[in-house]
Amino acid sequence: RSQRIHTKRRALQRYDVVLSEQDLDTMSNRIRKQHLPRHKDKAIFVDKQSGRVTRWFVWHNNQWLPVVYDKERGTIVTVLPQGKLGKNPPPVNKSHL
Repeated sequence: RSQRIHTKRRALQRYDVVLSEQDLDTMSNRIRKQHLPRHKDKAIFVDKQSGRVTRWFVWHNNQWLPVVYDKERGTIVTVLPQGKLGKNPPPVNKSHL
């Protein structure tokens, strides 16, 4: 629960984006199911930080959000500042809109 609160606060602080519980669930599902055709362009793997923590770009509300995902808990841990992943977000294409 506290991870979700932290994630919502960081999204608001860093991107002026208000995330609902459903938004967090949708974004986490995009990461878990990114191998499926309808999700493949909505979550882009960046790198692995540890055995359970990975970093991603996740498409939400017409923008890429850089996030940290905890696969053990199945949830997004935080939303990072732009540039923190050391990569630029992928280009936007028609499947994102």
